[in-house]
Amino acid sequence: MPVIVCGGTEKTRQRKLAELLAKTNPDKASSDLLDPDLEQRGIEDVRGFISWLTITPGAGKIRTLILREADKFGIEAQNAMLKTLEELPENSLIILEVQSLDSLLPTIVSRCIVMELVESGTKDVPKLSTRHNDLLSGDLGNKFHLAQDLSKDRKSAVSWLNDLMLNQRGSLATDPLCATRIKLALQAKKMLLANTNIRLTLENLFLNW
Repeated sequence: MPVIVCGGTEKTRQRKLAELLAKTNPDKASSDLLDPDLEQRGIEDVRGFISWLTITPGAGKIRTLILREADKFGIEAQNAMLKTLEELPENSLIILEVQSLDSLLPTIVSRCIVMELVESGTKDVPKLSTRHNDLLSGDLGNKFHLAQDLSKDRKSAVSWLNDLMLNQRGSLATDPLCATRIKLALQAKKMLLANTNIRLTLENLFLNW
């Protein structure tokens, strides 16, 4: 699942990138990490990055592409990423770093987990730790109450889904259902960004969770 790190300050974004890399590439294997120069921002550069991602990483590794200052990519270059962002090669990850989501195409944003930062760290969203249990409990009443609570604000609902997908990504190695859940949550996020009814969209997601 591709990730966008945005907002905050340059320092907080770089710190978050370092945290993500510590999880995906703990031994700092250069063969499984591509962090291209800022000058490499053309459409042919993007095609080269995508080709690199298709190479199978080392055993148990995740091939990671970091695109810093992603706002420097033009529209054609961003469009060239869309198919890969939609269907990332197995055991690969793309992380885009940018100050503002407004500088990226909406179709890019809709395909990614968004980590929006503020001066002090990650932006607050409704607590996932307990509300996630409402999804796993199987209790329809809990699920409908959660959908009702989240339906009060579209932006907060999208932020909560981003947090949910990050939570599920952390359990991919131990829970085979996480990949399916991430796909369901991403589809719900796309629908919310397309201005569908918030509550109905979330209820449909939670019923299929």
